[in-house]
Amino acid sequence: MVRYNRKICLLGLSVMLILVPLSYAERVWVVGAIPQQSAGKLIKLWKPFLAYISKKTGHKFVFRATKNFTAFEQKCALAEYDFVYLSPAHYIIYHNISRYNAIAKAKNKKIRGIIVVHKSSQIKKVADLHNQRMGFPAKTAFAATMLPKVLLKNRRIHVTSVYSKTHDNVYYGVARQIYPVGGGIIRTFNATSNENRKHLRILWTSKAYTPHAVAAHQRVPPNVVSKFRQALLDMARDPQTRKLYLAMKIKYGFEAATDSDWDDVRALGINLLSN
Repeated sequence: MVRYNRKICLLGLSVMLILVPLSYAERVWVVGAIPQQSAGKLIKLWKPFLAYISKKTGHKFVFRATKNFTAFEQKCALAEYDFVYLSPAHYIIYHNISRYNAIAKAKNKKIRGIIVVHKSSQIKKVADLHNQRMGFPAKTAFAATMLPKVLLKNRRIHVTSVYSKTHDNVYYGVARQIYPVGGGIIRTFNATSNENRKHLRILWTSKAYTPHAVAAHQRVPPNVVSKFRQALLDMARDPQTRKLYLAMKIKYGFEAATDSDWDDVRALGINLLSN
């Protein structure tokens, strides 16, 4: 009887060992991205991108868009994404509270915040922004909101903040003169529509910082994380995939990253959760 029970246990263990890797192979891993642009635009960018990653790794990845920063932040706080593309500020927050770990970032790239005005605007210098209405995508947008606000605070320049949910909405607002000035970043400025961009002028550009992070949640098995990261790194070596990251305004593809790469952002001492 003991021998029979032992055989049953060994058989059960063998079945479990077979089924566990199969469950990982069949599982659909959820990927999210900071909503700097509309959900429709992000889906259009990420769907073919993840189709390549899925084919390359043998795992299934699906993109889940959110309509605004608040919804995105809620999902990050609850760790609903397995992999996620995060701003520097969001990465620091959700590395600490949700256990996301950086695995990659844009290669040979830094992020810079910008302040934009209408091309016909009489605003010629930062001091001219005093008492103006200023568009921002969200309170926790690092380069588009926090960096301009640090500048304005240090120079004692007061603005009335208008939060417009996405970078494209900010550019649209300034281009249509709904408000005279807005915050953004170089990458999304280059990615916005020509109809927006032709009416805009960059008034100020910030210092450069480590860019957005591609991060994996700690629950994702190391072999899945490794394959995902390697697929990102291999994109720069494959001419056929170049268009996938160029569409995101990422010029040179991706490189491996670790948590300490964002120490330059931490050194700013911004209380990210209070903004």
